Amino acid sequence: MMPVLVRGSSMRPSLRPGSLAAVEEVAPADIRVGNVIVFRDDGGQPVMHRVISTRGGIVTQGDNLDRPDGAVPAQHIIGRVVARWWRRRLRGISRAEERLWLHAARPLRRLRGLARASARLLAPLVGAAVPLRKVRFAAGDSGETVRLYLLKKLVAWRRTGACGDAMWIHPIFKNTAVERRLRAIGETRERP
Repeated sequence: MMPVLVRGSSMRPSLRPGSLAAVEEVAPADIRVGNVIVFRDDGGQPVMHRVISTRGGIVTQGDNLDRPDGAVPAQHIIGRVVARWWRRRLRGISRAEERLWLHAARPLRRLRGLARASARLLAPLVGAAVPLRKVRFAAGDSGETVRLYLLKKLVAWRRTGACGDAMWIHPIFKNTAVERRLRAIGETRERP
């Protein structure tokens, strides 16, 4: 077995980014639907995804991704995830747990999509109705940064300085009251 660091969020919530997984070598014939395997993509980078089909080749998909990867060539397979470190202990992944995550991934993806769509619809209302907390940071000659927080989450910032202005707004809040407020803050600062 070799330890592998989980990178990215494609396997959330079953495998979290930054956690360690134990991977053992496996023959392609021993891979079953539901297994999480590590393989190299076309660019040679290691990828950790769940097997969703073994008909006509091994097809994988991340639990948190909307589309499958396609067939994985047998020579690209590094191994199968058999355990993960959880609360400072190495815990094996049972076949029942693999099947559970295989079947739970699709409804979870649908719920996340519904939550994103709801957030896009409610963002204009929330940005106008909920008070934003404004925090200013003076940085001497280099300018000033204004950050807007909504319920302790950073939703936008604007940096002004001698080298020019820079601004970031969370995509959900684009073209809403949050963006108008941030632009108004910058305009009031620029006026004498």
